[in-house]
Amino acid sequence: MAFDGASGRVRFDVNGDRVAEAVDAAHGTAYAKGLPRDARRALYLIDRYIRARIEGRGKQRPKSIAVVIDYTQLVCPEGPVNQLGLELQATLVTLLRWASEPLYLKADGRGEFIYDYHWYGFARRHGIRYYPKALAMSPYSPVAGPRLLLAPGYERRAALLALTEVAEALGREQGLTGVHLLFCAEDEADALEEQGWLRRLTYQPRWENADYEDFADFLARFRHKDRVKIKRQRRKLEEHGLEVVRLRGEEIGERDWRAMHAFYQRTCLLYGTGSDYLKPATWESLFGGAWKERVVLFQAKRGDEVLGCSFCVEKGGSLYGRYWGSAADLDSLYFNLAFYEPIRAAIEEGWRYVYAGFGNSSTKYRRGLDPCPTHSVHRLFDEDLSRAIRAHLEEDRRETEESIGAQREHSKLKPRE
Repeated sequence: MAFDGASGRVRFDVNGDRVAEAVDAAHGTAYAKGLPRDARRALYLIDRYIRARIEGRGKQRPKSIAVVIDYTQLVCPEGPVNQLGLELQATLVTLLRWASEPLYLKADGRGEFIYDYHWYGFARRHGIRYYPKALAMSPYSPVAGPRLLLAPGYERRAALLALTEVAEALGREQGLTGVHLLFCAEDEADALEEQGWLRRLTYQPRWENADYEDFADFLARFRHKDRVKIKRQRRKLEEHGLEVVRLRGEEIGERDWRAMHAFYQRTCLLYGTGSDYLKPATWESLFGGAWKERVVLFQAKRGDEVLGCSFCVEKGGSLYGRYWGSAADLDSLYFNLAFYEPIRAAIEEGWRYVYAGFGNSSTKYRRGLDPCPTHSVHRLFDEDLSRAIRAHLEEDRRETEESIGAQREHSKLKPRE
């Protein structure tokens, strides 16, 4: 982490010396003897460090890393931009560009959900380099939405085409293999497909609130046999002696999120789910600031003991299911914490959608969720690879559309009377 604080000079966290030494070794600089004192040069230093880590040096394997910049009032004070010095204005432009088009470099395909391992495998078999690539998405989260963050008053399509043109030019200049926008808005995919970008159609399970009065009203949409199964699974909570508690924002204490973290680690260990991406420091930051207000936890408790929990995020009337775990394997606990309780909360709170991750197992569709199309676009710089992938995507799109249609046709929900 890099700071530009009241000392009037750039400083790094406890790993700062190692950062500077790594950059010096890779680029022949001397930052270890004295870090730059202005923010613009600090951004350059950070960029060099990222590139060294992404590309790998010597026997080091390429890595994917994240960089957070804490920009204080000293660097970007309140007030008109024209009152800033030219150096700070230039730095501000850099930061605004990063915010407007949140691209970051990847040296692997983990945590993307729109997985391209078979593309990488094809490229490798044919001697074509596939990494590093530029990626725009919500990190480690299958959340669809605009990839262009635009202030009011700008023409959306023109801004999108201009920024992606710059992203493509920078990618080619920096020796990247391509630019990928995952889970982007449909209008963004439409516009970029017209510009020759590759387009990929996928789908994820989503529950939609049909203005249900309560959970029983939702259950009435199921056929008798399926409704009986769900009621039996709901009764398992009582048979296990469990009570489900819903916590949000300031109601979540350190004991609560540490329990969720332990359950998350156990789930990753048992099933590989999530691959333990989120480290302890990440959990502390998630529950230590304003972002905490978006978190919703569903705890299964026996007395004061928490035996299981699911971790969701609410924003804009949608509830996004992310992680779950438990201290023991209890019958139907997963179904209750990952599906039924979030759906019940959405009905009571008036939220419109519940998203259940990205995996398209029949388990999710048997519980009243239906497929929701998702879109991504890709610009691969190697023409041979791009041509081969384009041919594959044409057939893949037809198969995906058929799968979506079949899932909807066999929906577990009856039409409302």
